[in-house]
Amino acid sequence: MIEFDKLPGKSPVKTMTYAGIGSRQTPSEILSQMTEIARELESRGYTLNTGITFRGLEEGADSAFSRGTSKKNLFSPEKHGSRLREQTIAKEIHPNPYALIRKGPGGLKLMARNTNQIFGDSLDTPVDFVLFWSKETSNPLRVEGGTGQAVEMARRKGIPTINMINSNWREKLNELIGK
Repeated sequence: MIEFDKLPGKSPVKTMTYAGIGSRQTPSEILSQMTEIARELESRGYTLNTGITFRGLEEGADSAFSRGTSKKNLFSPEKHGSRLREQTIAKEIHPNPYALIRKGPGGLKLMARNTNQIFGDSLDTPVDFVLFWSKETSNPLRVEGGTGQAVEMARRKGIPTINMINSNWREKLNELIGK
């Protein structure tokens, strides 16, 4: 993992950014909470990092977080996911990199874009935490689906991750934001 190892870990100084992401299967009541949390975090000075899909579409958890704030960085597969460094990192982290390119470049570009959700546009500003919803797996670093790519990168770098699937997620968030 040559390129991934070059990425910064959790910053000792708050960056006032967070990644708001999640599964396409996120339940509707959680999606509503994501929108509300994004409003609250914006009022506390935080900026959202999240993703858009091809042609600028917003879906699922990414869309729910995005609806709640105007302070956001939207990372796209066409722009960010097409960069060589992000693609290299995506292949280094993904458990089956061949699967990313088997059906064309779309999967690789989406996974590559996830790198920016965690480390920013220039890959030098790690988020303070990742707030997400996804099912956990037997791998303690990785959750299900594409969300697993971003969560694994954060966990490998010591960036706190808060899974809204857990009943105590709000307490963990309150600890991190000092509420």
